[in-house]
Parts: sequence; C-alpha cells; structure tokens
Amino acid sequence: MQAADPHVISANGKFYMYATNANSNGDCSYLQVWSSENLTNRTNEGICYQPSRTNWCIDGLWAPEVIERNGTFYLYYSGWSLQNKIHEIGIAKSTSPTGPFKEFVGLNDNGDMISEKEAPIHINIDGGKVDAVIDASPFIDKDGKAYLYFVQDQHNIPSKGAYVSTIYVAELNNDMVSIKEDTI
Repeated sequence: MQAADPHVISANGKFYMYATNANSNGDCSYLQVWSSENLTNRTNEGICYQPSRTNWCIDGLWAPEVIERNGTFYLYYSGWSLQNKIHEIGIAKSTSPTGPFKEFVGLNDNGDMISEKEAPIHINIDGGKVDAVIDASPFIDKDGKAYLYFVQDQHNIPSKGAYVSTIYVAELNNDMVSIKEDTI
C-alpha cells in the first residue's frame, strides 16, 4: 500500500483508513479506503470518492478525514481549486464509511441536501477570504458541538518577513459544512 496522510475511524465493528494516494504515478484525482477488523490485516475497499469532471476540484485531493454524525459520514479533504489555483477544503458525504461519497455543500430550506458544489467551503478570517486552506480535521465534542480544525497554508506575514502556516479551529454549523465565523 502506498498512502500518505492516513486517517482512521471506527464504524460498524471495523476500522476504516482514508489516505492521500501516494502511488508512483502521482494520481491524486480520487480517494481510496481500506477496512480492517484488527488494524493489521486490511482490505482495499476501492475508490470511495472521485469528484465529477464538472466539480470545482478534479485533482490534488489530499489529507482526507471522515467523521460520522447521525448515520451520515462526512469526508473533508484538501483539493486543488481549478478556479482559484490553490488548495481549498471540500466536503462530501455518504451513508456508508466506504462510500461512494458525493460532494456536499449544505442543506436547503427544506432540509434536503444541495447537490453539486460549485466552490469549496469558504473561510473568512479578519474580514477577508482565506486562501490556500488545507488539512481539515473535524471533531465532535462531548456536548455535541462540531468543530473544524484547518491550516492556512504558506500565507505571507509581512511583519515577520516570511510565509507561515497557521492552524485554526472554528465551530461548524449543524450542516457540518459551514462554519460560525465568529468562533474562529
């Protein structure tokens, strides 16, 4: 197995690992999942997510993490934005830990899932949209509140005379997609 950025969850009596493809051909246009009952022997369950060719991102999928809430599995990943030419955070969902995951942006007023997503999750810090956001890591606390940790990658800090990466956290809204910007 060639994989990077592994993330493991436990569901349905098994463990599931999601990872960035690190195969020799460099194809990062899809994400795979492996299952295991003992964390030693594993089965490749195949491709769990591949964006449609009309999506905002069709390649550069990195660092997938999955979390389950109320029977729905949410897949957070970094993807190369065709429009913005940077990595941004995408979200897909499924009713199974092995997928297939479908791109997800949130719920409409009727509570139904909005289908194809035209742009990744938007994060604003200090009044401005953050560019190059990667490595999303969702977390649900004991009180039921959901949070998203993420990295603003290689942004210019003139006062430091350097490009730095900064880790942030924000509370997620109930749709598990949008964030409460006043909680960053």
